[in-house]
Amino acid sequence: MYIAHEFKIDDYLIKGDNHLVVHIKSATLYADEKDYTIKLIDNSKNLEARHIRKAPHSFGWDIMPRLVTAGLWRDVKIEIRDKLYFSQMFFYAPNNNGKFYYVLEGDHNDFKNVEIEVNTVCGESELTFRIPCNKKYGIHYFWIKDAKKWFPYGYGEPNLYEGTVKILSDGEVVHEENISFGVRTVELDRRDPTDNDKGQFRILINGVEIMCKGSNWVPLDAIHSRDSERYDEALALVKDIGCNILRCWGGNVYEDHKFFDFCDKNGIMVWQDFAMACANYPEDDEFKKKLEKEATSVIRKLRNHPSIIMWAGDNEVDSCTSTYNPDNNTLTREVLPKCIELNDLGRPFLPSLPYITSYMYEKGERPQVIGSNMVEDHLWGPRDYFKSEFYSTNKARFVSETGYHGCASLESIKKFITPDNIDDYILASQISQAEAKKYFIERMRVGRPDKAGIIWWNLLDGWPQMSDAVVDYYFNKKLAYHYIKRSQAPFAIISDEFDNGVLPIYACNDTLKTKSVELVIRDITDNKILFENSFTVGENQSLKIVDLPIDINKNRFLIFEWSADGEKGWNHYLCGNPPIDFNEYLTVLQKFGFEK
Repeated sequence: MYIAHEFKIDDYLIKGDNHLVVHIKSATLYADEKDYTIKLIDNSKNLEARHIRKAPHSFGWDIMPRLVTAGLWRDVKIEIRDKLYFSQMFFYAPNNNGKFYYVLEGDHNDFKNVEIEVNTVCGESELTFRIPCNKKYGIHYFWIKDAKKWFPYGYGEPNLYEGTVKILSDGEVVHEENISFGVRTVELDRRDPTDNDKGQFRILINGVEIMCKGSNWVPLDAIHSRDSERYDEALALVKDIGCNILRCWGGNVYEDHKFFDFCDKNGIMVWQDFAMACANYPEDDEFKKKLEKEATSVIRKLRNHPSIIMWAGDNEVDSCTSTYNPDNNTLTREVLPKCIELNDLGRPFLPSLPYITSYMYEKGERPQVIGSNMVEDHLWGPRDYFKSEFYSTNKARFVSETGYHGCASLESIKKFITPDNIDDYILASQISQAEAKKYFIERMRVGRPDKAGIIWWNLLDGWPQMSDAVVDYYFNKKLAYHYIKRSQAPFAIISDEFDNGVLPIYACNDTLKTKSVELVIRDITDNKILFENSFTVGENQSLKIVDLPIDINKNRFLIFEWSADGEKGWNHYLCGNPPIDFNEYLTVLQKFGFEK
């Protein structure tokens, strides 16, 4: 399901009508014929899916129905190939100095008169060269004067070199392709905690530490043949809500170029899982060969996209069992790293999410538990109050999954559930979700430099349901969408939690520019100004502005209003502890329009 399949059809074509016949066999019956080791059975969720390279969610998931689809879900086409064409082409440009790799295919025995011409431009900077081809494969080292670098959203421009690559034979163009690539470096700074070190997990682009704020990218639709018609509206949400990173979850499919093109052009980093999730997988030779073929195909297809900043072996497979040391998993410790080593450059690789090293396994460390020392973790836990000990005391430097349920809108619910008098229930649920997601994001931002990012779950539903998504299947936005949009802004005023009778207020500047700020903090319960001041905050940091004395026993709403270099913004904070009076919250919500 995951990769393209090509067949030469020259010998089968006839004059007149031709028919393509596809024989569909039962995936589950195929799975029943396979061998199942004790290690596979040890974690038996959707056991039949282990041998089959189909999207894991389609066998049933908490976010998706069981819907084991079959057939062709992407375009089918006939291609008449040029005399010469590229079977591989890769631009690797970590800085001004770069490399161009190519492999040619086609009907050509003599390469003496064959050349490759590259013409790309990025603003006033350009990369152009014309080289002879002595063989069907080769490498060319290039240098870009005043190279423009690709940066994530908020940290600079997502500069792309765009243009064409041509193959010429005897001076005539015989093949031409459009190409784009970015100049940038990626570094994953990760180390396990020790007795004297809290450990680290952070991402640096072009040497700059990035505060990552974004969403897990899950199936666009339970029936993937409908994915393409949902791309435009879904990707517009990504940009509007202020994400600078998306994690392509391992229970999904691999997205097509349109997705990555959007991320390239909008400075959205992509953390790409290979398609395995939440279960042990076979480690026999047959499966290893399948996975090697799949990974090689995916890497070669996508490696020119600068938005892809990291490969990950799987989702939560390391976490699936305590019986086996996950560092013995040959799929994610041998097969996938070797595929990346042979076919890519400059991108880090994590074997699993969360990644349990032998060191952490031997210490008995487990993710998703209170007191966990994992530097990167998935925060699901008991799903209780979002400020409970599980969330508030978590030590993770980077959170790559966390979420909170919120009801879909009444308009959407009427489409898949018999409607009743549930308006207040829907709104209360959405308020709870919105405040939770806001809390998760803002805790990471004020936690710098100890904290380095959060990828929350999730942006958009792939079928009608009530879930952690902040936009439902019908593209109706929940309240959390608007809260997250404010919480993820490159510059924001954010409060930490109560500490010794005061509320710490931070200026979070996730940009590479110093900001001159005018701030007013108002208690809108009685419209009283609690703080007013002007200050500057340096680039790429979170700076405590004031410890605000607050009565912790009284529920109230604070509004932060600011102007940063002339750009106005606002945020809010809900003081106090549950229970929160629903009608009081509703009055404030209606008066101040938090959903805008």
